Amino acid sequence: MRLEQLQLIACGPFTECKIALHPGMNVLYGPNEAGKSSALRAVRSLLFGFDHKTTDNFIHSYQQLRVGGVLVDSQGNRLECVRRKGRTTTLRDSADDKPVDETLLQSMLGGVSEDFFLTVFGIDHARLREGGQDVVRGQGQIGELLFAAGGVAHLRDKQLALEEAANSLYKPAGKNPRINASLSQVKRLNDEIRELQRSPEEWAQFDADLQQATELERSLKSRLDESEAKKARLGRIYSAIGLLASWKQKKSELAALAHVVSLSADVAERYQGAREQEILAVGAEKQTKEEIELLQARRDAVHVPVGLLDKAIEIDSLYRRLGSHEKAIADRAVLEGQRRTARDNAKRSIEKLGWDLKLDDAAQRRLPDDQKARVRALAHKHGEVSQRCSSQQQAVESLRRRLEACTIAYAGMPSLSSTPALKESLTAAVAFMETYRRLDERRRGVAQLQGAANDAAARLPLCDGSLDQIRLLKVPSIETTDVFDESLREIQGTFNQLQKQRASCQTNSQGVRQELEALELAESVPTEEDLQAARAVRDRGIRMAVQALNGQEIDPTASAAFVNDVAEGDDVASALEPSVRHSDALVDRLRRESARVAKKSALLAQLHALEGEAETLDHEIMEADARQARWQAEWNQSWRGANIIPMTPSEMRVWLRNHTQLLTLADESAAAAALLAADEKSIDAMHSSLSAELLACDIQPPQGTPFDSLQALARARVDEVEFLHQERCRREAEKTRLEAEVADAIRDAEAAQAELIAWKNEWSVALVPLQLDAEAVPEQAEAVLANLDELFRNLDSTHGYKSRIFGIDKTAKEFAQAAEELCAAIAPDLSAAPVEHVAATLNARLASAKESLQQSKSLEEQLLAERRKLSEAESDLRASRAVLQTLLQEAACESLADLPAAIANAAAKARLQASLQDIESQLLPFCAGKTLDEFNADAESEDADRLESAIDDLETEIASLREQRDEAIKSIVNFTGKLQQFAGAAAAAEKADERQFLLRQLEDDVREYAIASVAGRLLRLAVERYREKSQGPVLAVASTYFAKLTCGAFKALRSDYDDAGQEVLIGVRENGMALAVEAMSEGTRDQLYLALRLGTLEHWFERHEPIPFVVDDVLLTFDDKRASAAVEALLELSKRTQVLLFTHHSHVAKLASDVAASAAEDTQCKILSGWNRST
Repeated sequence: MRLEQLQLIACGPFTECKIALHPGMNVLYGPNEAGKSSALRAVRSLLFGFDHKTTDNFIHSYQQLRVGGVLVDSQGNRLECVRRKGRTTTLRDSADDKPVDETLLQSMLGGVSEDFFLTVFGIDHARLREGGQDVVRGQGQIGELLFAAGGVAHLRDKQLALEEAANSLYKPAGKNPRINASLSQVKRLNDEIRELQRSPEEWAQFDADLQQATELERSLKSRLDESEAKKARLGRIYSAIGLLASWKQKKSELAALAHVVSLSADVAERYQGAREQEILAVGAEKQTKEEIELLQARRDAVHVPVGLLDKAIEIDSLYRRLGSHEKAIADRAVLEGQRRTARDNAKRSIEKLGWDLKLDDAAQRRLPDDQKARVRALAHKHGEVSQRCSSQQQAVESLRRRLEACTIAYAGMPSLSSTPALKESLTAAVAFMETYRRLDERRRGVAQLQGAANDAAARLPLCDGSLDQIRLLKVPSIETTDVFDESLREIQGTFNQLQKQRASCQTNSQGVRQELEALELAESVPTEEDLQAARAVRDRGIRMAVQALNGQEIDPTASAAFVNDVAEGDDVASALEPSVRHSDALVDRLRRESARVAKKSALLAQLHALEGEAETLDHEIMEADARQARWQAEWNQSWRGANIIPMTPSEMRVWLRNHTQLLTLADESAAAAALLAADEKSIDAMHSSLSAELLACDIQPPQGTPFDSLQALARARVDEVEFLHQERCRREAEKTRLEAEVADAIRDAEAAQAELIAWKNEWSVALVPLQLDAEAVPEQAEAVLANLDELFRNLDSTHGYKSRIFGIDKTAKEFAQAAEELCAAIAPDLSAAPVEHVAATLNARLASAKESLQQSKSLEEQLLAERRKLSEAESDLRASRAVLQTLLQEAACESLADLPAAIANAAAKARLQASLQDIESQLLPFCAGKTLDEFNADAESEDADRLESAIDDLETEIASLREQRDEAIKSIVNFTGKLQQFAGAAAAAEKADERQFLLRQLEDDVREYAIASVAGRLLRLAVERYREKSQGPVLAVASTYFAKLTCGAFKALRSDYDDAGQEVLIGVRENGMALAVEAMSEGTRDQLYLALRLGTLEHWFERHEPIPFVVDDVLLTFDDKRASAAVEALLELSKRTQVLLFTHHSHVAKLASDVAASAAEDTQCKILSGWNRST
């Protein structure tokens, strides 16, 4: 099946977009946001329906979503349909009017499901990289590699997950898995239940011991509390003795300073600061007054010329113009000389022209620029026109000579008859040349195939005879062998399981019997049956006693039987009371020993169930044995047609694979021999045909000429005839071309002559203003124009110099006038000096005036700063004296001399108070709620010298009491535990419930373990069977693809065995060296996975309907060379099925185009780039 057209009607970003697809390979290229992913999903949606929550509804609503297509199967059947988003009847006809039966589409897909399509017929870059990683995780094992190539991702991870799940539940020698742990707990509970089922005789003794131990523990605890309290009190006193002594001393010292006035903590700092501030303020006040007097004197001595400063702008302007004024005076003399030179040059230019013209009238003869340009253009064109005219004449003569020579050569050419029949025979022979060259190699190959087939037949065990006899053997198929193998495994598994269950059942029965025997040995346990029997005997005695009381006769036989059953007394009267006593005793025992009775009943029921189960298992084991015998007979019968006594199915599967390979080898040998004979016959026919055609052309080949030499003779003859024919045609064409060129050259020569005449007419008119005749050459005209240009340049320079001299004179006059005005205003003493001296002198005087002004301002600012300092010093002096006065009042002192001593005494008193507070804070934790005075009195009541020894005695006593108390507590726990064990049935029932819960949990865990274990084994079996079925054909094709994808770095793939005996896949390099898959580079492993996928597809297509292979940007990590090889491989696959290659990368599309252009003619490839989102 293939897609002839994909219709993106309303899907993702597309609206009414139709993509026509090629039967071979289609490369769909578009940049990001072009809709590649939507187009990919559209293919899947068309074949299997839209996802329930698709993401392609960002433009079109769910109700509007539509994709369509035209599908064609291998038989040529077409299906045009539309798929809409919905739950039912989503497949519609091309007009979207009627529903289409889904079975029609499924028939075209060959029954392929959506999951199978996505895993087998689609691959993207992520899946390619995962496949490469699966190659490493599989460590080259062939079965896992083939299974993964079939579309199963992360096979190794799935296998490991199943193994981990099984191991987490149970390990044969493990302890931590859940089943192992549960079994251990069940065993522990069984032991505890047996321990709980004890008799009650010792309960009274244990209860008395418990009461005695409890009373002893209370007494010891009371004594221990008293000793610990006394030890704590003495310990506190012992720890506080030193602090109490310091506390009393500090209190005495503080009492001696009671008369001292307490001051604030910062009083010393305030006093010191105020004294320092007062001293500094007095010094600063004196120094500042002296500095002010000095600055005032310096300020009064400075003179500032105010009038000169008022003209500062005019003086600065005059001084800045001084430099340009001096330069202009110097430049004027130079300009005057240049003006005279330019005027003389202009006169000489008039003399060169030879015109009768005065210098002052020369301006009237100035030519406009366009007129000069016209003259120069015509002068430049002169050489071009003359050269063209001469060249055209020469070209006409040259072409006429060549035409004459060509005509003579054409007339003298020989002619040969055409050989169409020889050419056809040669074409047919060329097609067989490669076949002819490979004949010897093929003959050797056929011989090798025949020898290999005979050797394989000789090596095939269990049968003798020729290859033809082996071919006729009627052997069962591999599928039949698989059925027998699976059946045998199932029978043997069932038999082994039954044997294990029978052994387990027997073991359990023995365990139950042993428990019953232990129960009876301890003391016989009455049962309900025993009670019923005792009551029956008692009731018979009561009935006989009633009969006797009623005067009825008692049956002697019944009476004797009653006395015998009671086994006590001589007659009914004496035996009646023991029978009643025995019945009541059984009732009391059943009530008292209910736990043991229940246990015995349960054990008996369990034993009965186990015996029934054993009987059932014995019957099932016999049936399994019979099934195995029937299986063996059927297995032997299936091979009777081949007269072979078979081995096991797994061994015969290998035999069948070798048998199939032998038949395949024999078929290949026969086919190769038949094809070789046919090719030899065709080559002989071609040889005869070529010989006949060469004779017809008067060529006699030697007898026995080989086929390739005969083909070379024919090729030489055909090439000779074709060469002569091509040469004649070439000469004829050249003659025709030269005739046309001669005619064109004549026309060009005439046009060039006309152009020359027109130029001469324009030239004569252009020379009139230059006073030249018409015959003057362009060089003469250029000389006149150059002289005119020189003349007018000199005239223009003369006028320019004159204007600049006038400007200099005007500026000098204005500068002198400004200097005179300033002299009159502020410097009359300079009125007779030169203007240059006036400007320099005034500028120097202005600079001196500015300096005096700046000095005066600086002195004034310093005076202001010093006055501010004086004010600050006076303020600091007042503030410091105010602080000192305040301190005198706080310390109650009469003078400043007494203040330091008062401050020192206050500081000493504060230190004593702080120290006392610190000691009291340390003593408080030792007081235990008492005041310091109470605690001190308590401490004084104890002998300080004996405190340490008293504490040691108490510690020894406390340790002894604690040991005695701990022993008493252990006795209480021990006796309590023993009494609790006498709870009997209740505790045993709780343990039994716990055991039953564990058994139910164990049942679930065992079921889960069985599922994981069996699933793992089934997965391994499936992998192995898939390997057996697919290894040969898939690896053969994958090997070819791998060599192509790696560009010859590897030449083949083959199987080998690792150290564990597992069959693994290895790559064979060009030099024959083998390389394990885990040693390959990451990119090479990706290419190996792709080769296996392509090989799997080839194997699939041999037996199923072709399905399009969808490839999504898998070449991202391939280099250019291997990417080209991958495109070639996809092109090769496209001969078997349609390939859709989606890509965002332009270089991939270009690469596919280049590879397809150089591929074989039968290769089809279509590049679709930049498809529209709507059409």
